[in-house]
Amino acid sequence: MQSSSQSPGSVLELQKQLKSLVRVNRMKMMKLERLKRYNERLKESLQIDRIKASNSSLIIIDYTERTKDFLLPSIWGKPEMNRFNAPKKTRPKQSSQCCVIM
Repeated sequence: MQSSSQSPGSVLELQKQLKSLVRVNRMKMMKLERLKRYNERLKESLQIDRIKASNSSLIIIDYTERTKDFLLPSIWGKPEMNRFNAPKKTRPKQSSQCCVIM
């Protein structure tokens, strides 16, 4: 640029155009970065193992047939006795003391 042949108004106009170009370039770079991140996420999602819905249904059916559900006693029968629900043995009370600290 030759400053002697250009008027001050045209220099200001060129500066405005330059700022506008820089702003547009910055927006394009931000858009490019967003697209790159989105592309990386898509690549990562391609790496995830997937199974077909029919196979998934077969797995669920197999699980429900093998796993006992005692809320359905007509199919699986009554549940066995809970061994943890046995009556608890407590110590006899000693009448000579008023409290026990453990």
